[in-house]
Amino acid sequence: MSSQQDLWDYATAVFSLPSLRIQAVSRTLGSANIDAILATASDTVADAVKRLGQVQKTIDEIDREPVKSHLLIEEVRAEGARSGLILRNMTALISLLNQLRADVTESKFVLPQFRGVKHFEIGDEIMIYVGVTTDNRKAIEYDWISAKMLCPGWDWVMHCHSNVPWTHGGSNGGHYFRTVDQDTLFKRSDFYGLRRMLEQHEDDTFTNLLPAKLAQQLREGTVEPLTDEELAASQVAYIKRAAKVVDFYAQHVPIIAERYGIAA
Repeated sequence: MSSQQDLWDYATAVFSLPSLRIQAVSRTLGSANIDAILATASDTVADAVKRLGQVQKTIDEIDREPVKSHLLIEEVRAEGARSGLILRNMTALISLLNQLRADVTESKFVLPQFRGVKHFEIGDEIMIYVGVTTDNRKAIEYDWISAKMLCPGWDWVMHCHSNVPWTHGGSNGGHYFRTVDQDTLFKRSDFYGLRRMLEQHEDDTFTNLLPAKLAQQLREGTVEPLTDEELAASQVAYIKRAAKVVDFYAQHVPIIAERYGIAA
């Protein structure tokens, strides 16, 4: 049986996680990040089980063939052995993560490197980083702007609709934004929470897990001055406007409207 540190070292290599001593994982990461890693590990287990089923199906098909390729049989069995090893290791890792999760006393924010494809939901209030946009199409002076999640990371592409047009002549009247870069998007509450932590040097052990460039963008980037109260007051106009101009995932606008109790 692998030691707990061995299992955590395995997790850091497979999921590109930060190197931490096992004794510091629960305290440093918090429950939300451990839950995110657990979800990814569970998805990996499901994939391994699916591959094992496919391997067995292929073996059965080969056994029915009058002429069998020994090389093909070896390849299929090797894939089965690999998937079985992943299944065993991930199952042990999930057990460890559940133990670590039980010791957590804080939630903390989910950092981009821990997010899974299910982190965002349709209609989430988000903040988008557009500070890297330098061409003359940019129509806004801020680095971080408010938006709603139009379509979350299906195939890891995230489609968003900004509160104000951020490009001249862009799709959806200049409101459309798409990216595969997790570092450019945050749930609104997470964004302001992390920004405050960085500015006030709260829990540096945790915030130091952020890439240095991203931490600087969060701390120093200019932010669209839209308060939560102003955002709530503009929901009706925002969603009705989106219903008129959204051409990407237009079927999601009514879902967003229903989430906020608004007739689109």
